Amino acid sequence: MSLAVSLKKPQNAEFLHGLIMLGIPAAVQSLLSTSMSAIDTLMVSSQGELAVAAVGVCNQFTHLFSAGICGFYSGGALFIAQYWGAKDKRGISRSDECFFDSDRLSVLWRELLFPWNRKPAAG
Repeated sequence: MSLAVSLKKPQNAEFLHGLIMLGIPAAVQSLLSTSMSAIDTLMVSSQGELAVAAVGVCNQFTHLFSAGICGFYSGGALFIAQYWGAKDKRGISRSDECFFDSDRLSVLWRELLFPWNRKPAAG
């Protein structure tokens, strides 16, 4: 059965609609995050080579962090999808730890790199 024939089924149309509804915002977010470094470079290009180099170094850290977090979340989603297919609820709940670990890593990264950005305790 060719792809063109299988796309005409109603169940595939529903799947494609869901895919588009999820895919378009994800593609726009990816486009924005990848164009960030180019926009940063354009904004400081008039300031000289040192400023452009500094922006490049900062963008390397940003990309490394984003890739790491994306890896954690993708790994967790992969395990959850496998356990979901096997109908293993215990495995799904164990896989949720990947998401919590990613959140902990985000907070640790922020605290290590930006210790001056902490808000004082209200009181």
